[in-house]
Amino acid sequence: MNGIRGVAAIALLVLAVGAGCSGGDKAGGSGGFVTLRLASDDLPDTAASQQIKEFARRVRRLSDGRLRIRIDWEANGSGTKHPRGFDQKTAQKVMDGRYALATVPARAWDVLGVTSLQALQAPFLVNSDALLDKIASDPVAEKMLAGLDDVGVVGLALWPEALRHPVGFGHPLRSLADFAGKGIRAPRSELTWKMLRALGARPLDFVGDEMGPAIDSGQLSGAESQIDRVRGLPRPGIVTANVTFFPKANTIAANRAAFDRLTDDQRETLRNAAAATLRHVVASRETDVEAARSACAVGIQIVVASDADIRGLVRATRPVVARLERDDGTRRSIQRIVALRETVSRSRPAIAPCGRPSSPTARAKAGGSPATLPPDGVYRALISPNEFLRVGVDAGSAQNSSGLFTLALRGGRISWTIKGQPDVCAGRYFLSKGTVRFVMDNPSPCGSGAGNWIFSARWRSDDGGIRFTNVQGSDDPAFLRVAWARLWKRINAP
Repeated sequence: MNGIRGVAAIALLVLAVGAGCSGGDKAGGSGGFVTLRLASDDLPDTAASQQIKEFARRVRRLSDGRLRIRIDWEANGSGTKHPRGFDQKTAQKVMDGRYALATVPARAWDVLGVTSLQALQAPFLVNSDALLDKIASDPVAEKMLAGLDDVGVVGLALWPEALRHPVGFGHPLRSLADFAGKGIRAPRSELTWKMLRALGARPLDFVGDEMGPAIDSGQLSGAESQIDRVRGLPRPGIVTANVTFFPKANTIAANRAAFDRLTDDQRETLRNAAAATLRHVVASRETDVEAARSACAVGIQIVVASDADIRGLVRATRPVVARLERDDGTRRSIQRIVALRETVSRSRPAIAPCGRPSSPTARAKAGGSPATLPPDGVYRALISPNEFLRVGVDAGSAQNSSGLFTLALRGGRISWTIKGQPDVCAGRYFLSKGTVRFVMDNPSPCGSGAGNWIFSARWRSDDGGIRFTNVQGSDDPAFLRVAWARLWKRINAP
């Protein structure tokens, strides 16, 4: 079946000037245009990558085609080559001048000595999409970005992305007791890690291929993430939707020396393109409520914490906020954000819980047989290209992923073939916190996600075979539903 991409990393953008230019000198030269290379740590199909693409379109349009952007995705590598501290590695590239422009999440800069953006990450301060959009469009954003001057880069804009929530693997993270002693995955950030430690957790900077084994061993119990990224985690995650740690916003910043080498018109084009992209993002980005609706539709479980639990979390992180406010600039930024918060409607749309209850008894009742492995045997399913086409899968993938499938399950080993195709896809499966997790062998001729994850699911007996339910993986949910969430007819016993 179609390969599953690994966990998408946080969006990063790098714009190379000099070696990354072509078509003449900085004014356009004899070629009439300049092409600037952009490197991104992200995959090209995430919410953050849409910001990058919009910026590239705006640059070309505003320059009448004389300034162009070429984007290189996954610039820091992928899979086992994707490094920890990926945000800081790309930020360092723009700081030392290897690249002229980068987008780096605001959370990442404090590791590199820039603390002016920490007000945005103050625990439990920014708790709505409306407030995040206001901050990004307010002069306070420019003041926070000014701190980047200290490391030799120019902050051009702050692009809002999403709100960040706790995600539990197997059990929800709602109260202080849920965090106590637990390993929580969080991209590297001094302030984020201080917050998690204040909650009693152990912050861990695992990357995609490391996460699956860490979850299996119990070393990793949760993550801080955003709702639209949960289906890309290497295990079904439970989102606590009304606990909002802070937002994720992306800074777009230029290396000072490289930026100064550009012409006045080119600098103005980049500034205007960054501002126009901000307006576009604010007007069109997916809200937390919309992301939750999509997540519920594909079986992701969403829970809410009690008011008492939230008060306990906020109280535990007050010393972190108090330390932030000792810095005059950060204190003024926090005060401005508090003032903006008062202008935002207090009647924010609530996110309703969805998905299956988390208790073992409730899971057993609702899921058929979630606490056991599916029965050994050989199963078949005929999948037509039209099934994939109807849910928006491209024609090439639909053709390659369709046909008569033979699926063998035996003693914790899974394999499947497609009639007429030579490849045999194989891996293993095992119980993991109420679901069955299927993991690909490595190496394999067939694609898989982070940690070689194929998918996780529950199952039930149905009409002479088995049917997988609550299928979750890092591939497109529509693809997964067609490929796996169907009746597999038994053709022989073990």
